[in-house]
Amino acid sequence: MSIKSFGLMKTRTMARTMARAMTGAIAGAILLAVPALAHHTDITLDFDQIVEVSGVVKEFHIMSPHSSLYVTVADENGRRADWPLDLESPGVLARAGWTRTTIVPGDEVTVTLHPLKDGAPGGKALTVELPDGTMMSQAKMGD
Repeated sequence: MSIKSFGLMKTRTMARTMARAMTGAIAGAILLAVPALAHHTDITLDFDQIVEVSGVVKEFHIMSPHSSLYVTVADENGRRADWPLDLESPGVLARAGWTRTTIVPGDEVTVTLHPLKDGAPGGKALTVELPDGTMMSQAKMGD
């Protein structure tokens, strides 16, 4: 084997190694991105609808990555259902004027929201009208 052919073999081996490393890196990036994408998808929400519900606050949590509000809502027949509502992150809520005591269990509130596509109680809250009439939104700075 000549020095010239040894250099060619070494170059081919390095190219194969680099190709394998790139393939592994791309596969790893895809595997890491899928859970993040799934977490941040709003595929279950009906963005063509905005509904309004009124009820009593059961729970309110400002926490990362997304805050939440649970409201007990009575339907026209008096049946009660808990509506789990997604809110924005703590930072976004803070910039919009929310605090951990903005809403407390027992408050009567009216919420506008994008409902779930399957018709189940729940969705993504847009605004919350507090008992004193104050309207809280989740607008991000600059919106």
